[in-house]
Amino acid sequence: IASFGGSYGGFMSAAMPIEDTRQAKERNSPPLLGASVNVVGIVNFATFLQQTKDYRRKLREAEYGPLSDPEFLAEVSPIHYIDEHNCPMLIGHGLNDPRVPVGEAMQLAVGLQKRGLDPELLFFPDEGHGFAKLDNRLLFYRRVVKFLDETIGN
Repeated sequence: IASFGGSYGGFMSAAMPIEDTRQAKERNSPPLLGASVNVVGIVNFATFLQQTKDYRRKLREAEYGPLSDPEFLAEVSPIHYIDEHNCPMLIGHGLNDPRVPVGEAMQLAVGLQKRGLDPELLFFPDEGHGFAKLDNRLLFYRRVVKFLDETIGN
């Protein structure tokens, strides 16, 4: 199976491989997740909140937790458990994202690369929070289909 999500769903797609690894160890069986796709997702709530515009930060802190509680933010941030991430990942992000800074995607990519994993990366210089332009959507979803076929297909 694979996970796929955008924005908060992208966060979930970054967190799911970690939880899957933990659950597999508990049941002494192989992980269930064979691939994950993260689209404009948060992976580090502290850096996300630090880079969020002041006018949006209070709203986001109400949802995710305050910057004044760094321990909690670290506990719920998948980037701090990257050593437990064990499945192929495709990461897509717009370079002009005003909601989730592209640094979130870059942290995830670098963290996976440091572990010896090779995430598929697709960054769009002319997109923001999601992919609005038809050519970009077509390119992205063709890559997703190829990625899923190569990882969980057959």
